[in-house]
Amino acid sequence: MTLTPEQRAGWRHQFSERIQQAIDEAVAASDPEFLVRLQGQARRQAGESLGVAAQLDQVDDLKQQRRRIETSIDQLLHEVADRLNRPLGKPQRHQDDSLPIAIDIALTGRAADIEQTLLAESELGRRILQLRAEQDAVYETVDLVETHAEMVALWQTLLSQSAQQPTPLQAVAMEIVAARPRAA
Repeated sequence: MTLTPEQRAGWRHQFSERIQQAIDEAVAASDPEFLVRLQGQARRQAGESLGVAAQLDQVDDLKQQRRRIETSIDQLLHEVADRLNRPLGKPQRHQDDSLPIAIDIALTGRAADIEQTLLAESELGRRILQLRAEQDAVYETVDLVETHAEMVALWQTLLSQSAQQPTPLQAVAMEIVAARPRAA
């Protein structure tokens, strides 16, 4: 069985989407706010571990104050526009609430590591980690199905020697290849 590069990419995309759908469904069925809460906790812990939590809290407070002020300004401008019988339309903001990129990169990297630890602490989190690992291995999994039995054996040896286990989908892919009749 040989797939064209487009077919291979299509299957990889479909597998990845299905796995993401499984993650979304597991979260929705168990605790819809789980990942949002966990990511917020990971980001807070990242700020603490980097020693910048107090400053980030101040930044968040100032952003909230700015939003309240902007809302008040918008309301006042709409009142003025209404009294002048002039439509004002939607206010336009040119300010960006995001952090400077260097800070965001540091926080995001540390938060991702912490998120992995936090996910491992609950059953739902461990399921998400398992599905994400499967998603990360989709490229290899699709390629395994197309591979000759000798290459699958080599892959299994590599996994064994590196103390790794195939993902469940990779195990099925290897079984498919092993069951395939060998060309003479």
